[in-house]
Amino acid sequence: MNVLCRTANRVGVLRHSDGNLGCCSDSEPTPFRVTVVHTSTEGTITALRTAAELATGLGAELALLWAEEIPYQYRLHDLPVPIEILERQLERVVYLSGIRESQILTQLLLCRDKYTAIPHSLSSHSLVVIGKSAAWWWRPGKKLEKILREAGHQVVPVVAPRTSLFRGHWNWQIVLIRLFMGPTVRRVGA
Repeated sequence: MNVLCRTANRVGVLRHSDGNLGCCSDSEPTPFRVTVVHTSTEGTITALRTAAELATGLGAELALLWAEEIPYQYRLHDLPVPIEILERQLERVVYLSGIRESQILTQLLLCRDKYTAIPHSLSSHSLVVIGKSAAWWWRPGKKLEKILREAGHQVVPVVAPRTSLFRGHWNWQIVLIRLFMGPTVRRVGA
């Protein structure tokens, strides 16, 4: 499985034949970390605020993991959406949460299937905070929460307050690029 991981200023392509993915191979051990996985903008902002309090109380590092699925017709280095737009969106979510960028480690994970890549990119038994939608009809974090729990990670779900669909923090550049980029390859059975 090929995954491109971009962490702060470090970039590394991760190819492991055993299926284990590590992010930006460092030889030093990673400190205890509270990781927020991006689900939706409102959910992630709420999860970041909760995780910041949790990380402060535990004396842990705070990290934000954003997994962007790249359709199979594109190579991981030739993205349909410019990487700068994705990085700007990541910075915007951190800014809207009220956390200073110096207090958080941001990771942008470019992958084919986020439900496979996210659990493997985390260290074993990670503490993960996921923002969930309050709406019963749209819950992007529900499947991810189940998969992370099955992988042995500790998951803390946080319910985001209800907002109007069009009043939310949308990145219209990404919406328009995805709308006009043509049909994308869908996963079978998802």
